[in-house]
Amino acid sequence: MMSRIIGLEVEYGLIGICADGSAIDDETLGAALFDRIQRRSGHRDIFLENGGRLYLDVGNHPEYATPECIDPLDAITYERAGMIIMHKLVQRTQIKLTEAMGQPVILHLLRNNVDSHGHSWGYHENYSVDRAGEYRRLVSLLLPFLVTRQLISGTGHLMTTTRGEYRYVISQRAFHIADGLSDETTHHRPFINDRDETHADPSQWRRLHVIGGDTPMHTYQAWLSLAITQLVLDVIEILVALPADKGSALVMVAGDL
Repeated sequence: MMSRIIGLEVEYGLIGICADGSAIDDETLGAALFDRIQRRSGHRDIFLENGGRLYLDVGNHPEYATPECIDPLDAITYERAGMIIMHKLVQRTQIKLTEAMGQPVILHLLRNNVDSHGHSWGYHENYSVDRAGEYRRLVSLLLPFLVTRQLISGTGHLMTTTRGEYRYVISQRAFHIADGLSDETTHHRPFINDRDETHADPSQWRRLHVIGGDTPMHTYQAWLSLAITQLVLDVIEILVALPADKGSALVMVAGDL
């Protein structure tokens, strides 16, 4: 594999239910979850000892980002560490809310990508790509792969049809993706977000921000999806660097990945 920076961002859903059946609003949940962090640091956005980042994102949902890695296995290892960190944070918050409200409170931390109200949370992948390459050409070659990758990286979902019937689908996130490439993140979401934040030398690298994938539950599935994507990017970057008259046949093959 070529040497490139890889990073992951996981958006979590959080639901709080009191013993009397009432739900706790998002703002209260977010404030309680990050109360100790805010008192210590002055804000709800911190870098962790492992180099990752934990913060309260727009909409009062928690998000964890891994540190920058150069190996898919390292990225998945740090992402799994984030699950443990979030679990412990939620457990502590549940105890605190139970004491504050004078009744048992149950918090549910969600890694799925959809809810019954039509909201969607993301699992964002970041890859550094060569700034000198033809970015639009790279994206056009990568998109067919990202679509078919859902066969191995989709987490599955039961949809309700207009007739009230249940239908199993491979991917949760796919039904919330409306474009291939754009700068949107919430409305008309693309597979690839065009926002360019390199976290490296911007004259040499740019960020490829993939936001169309599902949040994998199984560790092997998560690693396989990330590793194969890096391999495909390696091949595509070689093809994009070739002169058009010498690499056209290979580019056509890459387009069928």
